[in-house]
Amino acid sequence: MIVVLCVYVLQQGVKKGIDRLNLILMPLLLIIFVGLLVYSMYQDSFWLLVNFCLLQILANSHLK
Repeated sequence: MIVVLCVYVLQQGVKKGIDRLNLILMPLLLIIFVGLLVYSMYQDSFWLLVNFCLLQILANSHLK
């Protein structure tokens, strides 16, 4: 797969090929991150971590 992407970029010219590939891969990366966030929200340990982090932020915020 990597070889195919490299061949595509080089055939299009480096600048034009990277620009076209960027138009596809950046939105795909956002979709993957959102999907990972939604998946992790359904895990029990996610909410334990959120509570722990928020308590740490709130506890340290009064010091400033």
